[in-house]
Amino acid sequence: KGHVIVTPRHMESSEAGADADGTLFLGCLDTMEAVELLRRSAGEHNVEGPSNARAAEELCEKLGNLPLALSMAAGYMRQCDVECAEYLGRYNASEKNGQSLLMRRGKLLPDYSLTVA
Repeated sequence: KGHVIVTPRHMESSEAGADADGTLFLGCLDTMEAVELLRRSAGEHNVEGPSNARAAEELCEKLGNLPLALSMAAGYMRQCDVECAEYLGRYNASEKNGQSLLMRRGKLLPDYSLTVA
């Protein structure tokens, strides 16, 4: 027997808890929790120092503190050995140039304004 994880972008209720059928609703991460997830996932060396700490906070906020987006960003940082400040710069440049990962035929997919790289 398997498990299914559904991660909607919008929920009617943002309260954490479980309902009668066993569905578990989790609240959003706050920025401090998101930064900690990013630090642990990307490797401390990629998030250490004042400029990287500020970049981590800004990146978390830009990605909506979403764990999946943060994990993908952390994976990129770890794989490419890129510090957070540099990753944030690349992320911002890709958004300005319209080279988002969520592009299709030159247009951003509907309902997805936050991208990871």
